[in-house]
Amino acid sequence: NLLPNVFELSQARRDKYLMQRQLMVDGVRHIPHFKSGDLEEILRWCSNNPFDEYVIKPVSSFGTEGVFFCKNMYEVEAAFRSLIDTRDYSGIVNKELLIEQKIDGTEYVVDAVTSNGQHFVVNIFRYVKQEVNGVPIYCQMVTEPVEEHTELITYVSSVLTSLGICNGTSHNEVILSADGPVLVETGARMHGGLGPRLVEECNTHSLIDLSLMARISPQEFTDKTSSLPVLTKYAIEYFLKAPGSGTLSKVDVESRCSSLESYGYTICKYAPGDYIAKTVDLVTSYGRVVLFNADKNQLESDARKIAAWEEADQLISISS
Repeated sequence: NLLPNVFELSQARRDKYLMQRQLMVDGVRHIPHFKSGDLEEILRWCSNNPFDEYVIKPVSSFGTEGVFFCKNMYEVEAAFRSLIDTRDYSGIVNKELLIEQKIDGTEYVVDAVTSNGQHFVVNIFRYVKQEVNGVPIYCQMVTEPVEEHTELITYVSSVLTSLGICNGTSHNEVILSADGPVLVETGARMHGGLGPRLVEECNTHSLIDLSLMARISPQEFTDKTSSLPVLTKYAIEYFLKAPGSGTLSKVDVESRCSSLESYGYTICKYAPGDYIAKTVDLVTSYGRVVLFNADKNQLESDARKIAAWEEADQLISISS
């Protein structure tokens, strides 16, 4: 007798415009937003809402695809023209685009599992990112102790209730701004990629186990979630970035990174002779290096070494 997710809000759990709109209706902190397929309407909204910076993006993309940071009307127009009527990674044609105020702050991933309306935050990651030509490029995802982020826990719980999530996993991206936490987007699904593996390695609680408990053993879920998750060690998922496109003449990712004290494993399927495309978003990152350590300082030191090797083109070499 599982409590179903609210059917009438299913589109608000997919469409980023409707998502922010639902938060606004329920009085939950949200980002000022507008959606249109007409450039003049987009520019008019900007004129009526003169923010320092804007974000323009597809309403249903993922992996930072098609996300542009714009400081003026010219950049908004350029972003609009580059995105409108194109097809996103999921195959949807961008007939309308979402524009929002750009929120400054630290971005976090907050993964939760819900059982019969009871929300439980299992883990929190912090993003380390950089901006390249107005596009956000994610560099690292770092574990954070859940108990240190009660404000994020409270806010995400209100978001999940607003979006009608009553059962199942959710993957939430939240910016902690000077005014408090605000939602970037929620995915009504489990964290993709390596996220669940990192949680299994570092956390007293499991995203996978709790997801199953929520569906087949709600009482066991309640018992297990009576205590907060605790990190047993720290982890960093380092997103590898290709500085350009071309044929690989050298791939030394694993041979270099495996010497690090915190080294866990590498995900990289490229070999010399393969063609590689320039990294322009999260999806086009060419691989991952995962680090684990109980010593957070050592972990961060090792991540800095990877960044230095990457900057010096010592992980891969690309021939023209």
